[in-house]
Amino acid sequence: GGVRRSACPTRSAIVLAVSADPDLTLVEQRVRRAGASWEGIAIDDAALRTEVRRWAGLRPRDKGEPADPAELFIAIACGLDIKGAMQAFEDRYVRSAMSALRSYRLSADELDEVRQRMRIGLLVDRREDAPVLLYCAGYGRLLGLVRVVLTRAAMRLRPHAPTPQLPVERLTDGVDVPG
Repeated sequence: GGVRRSACPTRSAIVLAVSADPDLTLVEQRVRRAGASWEGIAIDDAALRTEVRRWAGLRPRDKGEPADPAELFIAIACGLDIKGAMQAFEDRYVRSAMSALRSYRLSADELDEVRQRMRIGLLVDRREDAPVLLYCAGYGRLLGLVRVVLTRAAMRLRPHAPTPQLPVERLTDGVDVPG
């Protein structure tokens, strides 16, 4: 299987044509097993199969299985708006990343705004016609991505606050981050 692009050069015109690839079936199985670590979150078999193939088509140059299938599972669940998925994602990744915002001394309302901007950046903004969260998932770097997106949102909200020392290049390791 591979990626087939339409004649139109826009990203929204990308057509993914990933066939029933045995390697992707193994990836799908690993992602499903890893999904058990996300208690109470279930993805329909057909939807998971479709989204794993979509993910594989987004990054064909990366050949191989995801380094973190549980990360890919929750990204798929969030993208599909599965009940409880976004809360579970935020509990695991956002709470941990919020420490990067301490130096901004944001009010509760400002923190809510920063989290909302993070949600938009990860779930609404697109990369190759897929949510940024799905595009970046599976590589064991979501915590770093969340930290960067939250920090950038805080910087836009409070541009004159002291800038924390955050090694963006190391955290994202070449992943394009919405900004």
